Amino acid sequence: MKSNNIVSILSTTALLTTIGTVAFSNSAKASGFKNIRIGDEDGFGFNYNDLQEYKGANGESADRDGNGILGEGDVLLDLTKDGKLSTGSKDNFDNRSELEKNNSFLTGEGFQDNGSGGSEFTDISLSTSYLNNIYGITPLQNESNLVKGEKKQVDNQLKTLNGEIKNFNSQLNKKGRQITNLTNQNKNQEKRNQDDEKKITNKLKKIDDLREEVSTLEDKLKNATKENQKEQAQKNINKKNNRIKSLEGEIDGTETKQGLRDKIAERDEIINLNNKTMETIEGKIEKINKNKAKKVAKRTTLKVKQTEIANKISNLNTEMEEKKAKRDEELIGGKIPQATFKFDFLAQEVNKDNPFYFNLLFGDYDVKDAKVQFTFKDGDGNSYTEDRQLVRQKNRNGDDGLIQSAFTELDFADIFNATEGGYNGYVEAKVIAKDEPYLAFDFAEISTKKLSGTKFAVTSPQSVPEPTTVLGLVAVGALSANSLNKRKKKS
Repeated sequence: MKSNNIVSILSTTALLTTIGTVAFSNSAKASGFKNIRIGDEDGFGFNYNDLQEYKGANGESADRDGNGILGEGDVLLDLTKDGKLSTGSKDNFDNRSELEKNNSFLTGEGFQDNGSGGSEFTDISLSTSYLNNIYGITPLQNESNLVKGEKKQVDNQLKTLNGEIKNFNSQLNKKGRQITNLTNQNKNQEKRNQDDEKKITNKLKKIDDLREEVSTLEDKLKNATKENQKEQAQKNINKKNNRIKSLEGEIDGTETKQGLRDKIAERDEIINLNNKTMETIEGKIEKINKNKAKKVAKRTTLKVKQTEIANKISNLNTEMEEKKAKRDEELIGGKIPQATFKFDFLAQEVNKDNPFYFNLLFGDYDVKDAKVQFTFKDGDGNSYTEDRQLVRQKNRNGDDGLIQSAFTELDFADIFNATEGGYNGYVEAKVIAKDEPYLAFDFAEISTKKLSGTKFAVTSPQSVPEPTTVLGLVAVGALSANSLNKRKKKS
């Protein structure tokens, strides 16, 4: 919602944030420390359109003063439009910018930042029904669900690819068997041809031998003087010639019988036909292998992606468990995160005579009394704490979700310690509201000007290293003796 906020009152703080600590450094030198603000005064991140769409829980305008920005005296938006503002109604919001989420969003003038933090607690509903969002668990769960959906898609794609590759392998096996069968057929045909070629060779030799014998018999016939010798010679010649003719018929065939050469020619045709068939099959095998290679490459890529997704899911689960552990640890004894605003900065020039205030703008604090625990550091770096109580709203006159401001005056000595080049400023303010199920902050700041809201009061000391004070309804009054002593010591 913040990205659409175009309220003119925000322009100054936005500019200061954009300029950064370099500008603060120049400002510190030029005009001295004025304020350091964690977050910005932007109406809890709601924009003008939000104020038009949503009302307060009482059904009236949440922007009671009509200035276009939620502030003190206004009420938070009833986002579920059910007439009440509560964690049970899930009137949750997160209008933080990326800088606020990264806990590094500061505005102000006259300081250099040394590691302040707490903007992560601004412009967001600290609600028991929003804890997973607050601790960043929900975004991880959403991302995990998306990744799991992606994993399912990859798993399905791999399943389909494995089926296609299996089908290709089946086709290749079938084609391979066809090639093997045709190759075996050709080998058989070639073997039979070789056998017949040997038979032809043997028969041709036999024919040559018979022809020599016929030639010898013809010579005998010519030289025969007796009739019976001639008859016997002719009879033998005829017998040999008949045998030659029979052998030639076996080789070349007759009108009624296929010869060996015909059989060889026929087998050669079968071999040629088988070779052509194998060429066709091999072409199909090549095509199948190309398609299979593409599928295998895609499967390899998907398997890598599958591993990456599995690792990502594992990392997300680990990160979620860490955030859940952090949530459970921080929520011990409380219902919502205890917002902590740490001011750690350098101011080159500080007017010690100025008053200094801790200001807080917050909404829907209405369950039980809560306190702000301040942690200060003395010149030796030793820490001491003071507790001051926040003023709880009364849900009457349509004040459900009331936006309040509160301030308390701080001693110069509680904030600043002299150092080379200026003054180190350090204050940590922890809002302890253990019974509060819903709370929101717009900003927290240390400033030379106070907000117009409720003042904080001093009460009796507690058992801490230094006296403890509690925020209340009455005026600030005199500072504690210890604070006065620290001021004298540091000045």
